[in-house]
Amino acid sequence: MQVFAQIQGALNDRMLGRSTGSIDLGLRFPDAPSGAFGAAISREPGQRDWTEMIKGLAVPRDGRMLDFGCGASDRRSLAAPLGLTWFGLDVPFSMESTAREDRSAVTFYGGVSVPFADERFDLVVSIQVFEHVPEPHTTFAEIARIVRPGGYLLGSTSFNEPFHSESTFGYSPKNFVRMIGDAGFDVLEVTPGIDIWTLAIRRLARQFRHDDAARILAPFFGTTASPLNDLIDECAAKQGVKPVRANALKLELAGQFNFLARKR
Repeated sequence: MQVFAQIQGALNDRMLGRSTGSIDLGLRFPDAPSGAFGAAISREPGQRDWTEMIKGLAVPRDGRMLDFGCGASDRRSLAAPLGLTWFGLDVPFSMESTAREDRSAVTFYGGVSVPFADERFDLVVSIQVFEHVPEPHTTFAEIARIVRPGGYLLGSTSFNEPFHSESTFGYSPKNFVRMIGDAGFDVLEVTPGIDIWTLAIRRLARQFRHDDAARILAPFFGTTASPLNDLIDECAAKQGVKPVRANALKLELAGQFNFLARKR
C-alpha cells in the first residue's frame, strides 16, 4: 500500500539528512496519560535528554555523585560543574569496562546489593544500565537506600530496544515510573530517546556487516531528534497537537527513554 512507501520514504529522508517535503498522514495521537506517568511526560516540543536534565540540578556543594554502571568511566566530568565528587560502580565483567583507563574511585559489585552506606549520595546517574540488571526491584530499592532524601536519580534506559550486551529487561516508560515510584522516588520528567525504528535499522545494518552505515545514526542517541521522533513532531505541529501528546506517542514507540526523579 502507498502509505507504507510514504512512511518509509519520510523516515529515510530524515535518517539520511535529505530535504524533507510536506507529508500529510493524519497521524493519530493518544490522549495525555493521567497519574504520575502523565504528570512526568515532558510538555516541551522536540528532543530533550538526560544531558539537558542534569544542568542546574539543585544539589549541595561538596556532595557525592554515583555513576551507576560507570563502564569506561567517561562521565567523570559531569560531577565537578555541580560541585560533586564522582564515584563509579560497575560489575567487574562489563563489556564497556575494557575501555576504562582511570580506575580510581571505581567500586565493583556483584550486580545486586550495592556496597555503599545509606543516604550517601546526592545524585545517582545511570545511563543505559537498568536494562542489564538481573533484579530490577532490588536494584531500585538499593538505589533509593543510598540516595539522601531530596537527592536525584537521572539517566536513561531501554524500552523497545533489540537484545544487546546480555540485556535482561526492557521497561515501558509507564511501568518504569511505577517501579521507581514504589522504590521511593517521585519522577519529575520522562522523555523519549532514540526511536524503535532507528534502533532496528541500526541493528540490521550491523548484522549485514555495514558498520559504517550504522555509525551515521550515532547523533540520534543524543539531542538530535531521531527520524520517527522528528516525523511525529512534524505531524503534531501541523495538526495542532500539544507536545505532551506527541511525547506520549514517542514514548510508546521509543527504543530508549530518559528520566529524572527525586527521592522522597
